[in-house]
Amino acid sequence: MYSNWNVLVLPMSCDGKYQIGEIYRVSDENYHRFWRFDGLQIKNIDYLWGIRLHFDYKEWFENDIDEKRLQAIHDSFTSIKIEL
Repeated sequence: MYSNWNVLVLPMSCDGKYQIGEIYRVSDENYHRFWRFDGLQIKNIDYLWGIRLHFDYKEWFENDIDEKRLQAIHDSFTSIKIEL
């Protein structure tokens, strides 16, 4: 998974999982990298170098990070104790 501005590129294994008009939700695992896409509506889908989900640039640019969610994700990962 990677992004090019307001386009998110997913592997071909995600084919059929998303539809135009749906709201895209970023998983907790990827939230720290792709938070700008969370809660945006998919405007277009094409299939070049994987599945490319297109979003409105203005909505993508103005989307704010959810500080509470990011902190909760951070806390859940740092609370894991490693036993030696």
